[in-house]
Amino acid sequence: MTDNCKQAINHISRLQGQLEALKKKIDAEAECEETVQLALSSARSFDGLRGKIIQGFIQDKWFADKEMTATQLQDFEQLLKLIKS
Repeated sequence: MTDNCKQAINHISRLQGQLEALKKKIDAEAECEETVQLALSSARSFDGLRGKIIQGFIQDKWFADKEMTATQLQDFEQLLKLIKS
């Protein structure tokens, strides 16, 4: 298993914990602000995970065995920036 896979699995575990905590807050009818903050935090965590997975896929599957021109490399770097934002 690659380091990227291990990192993704660890991230998923943390996200599962956040979602479980969110579920408990909703079940307990906790303060709205706390619940919203936890929901936003979970969403940001998922967005980060999604970006890492897409970035890894692009790097490993699309460009692993290809030599890129300077223009292609710039395009690739711009794509990664879009994914991360």
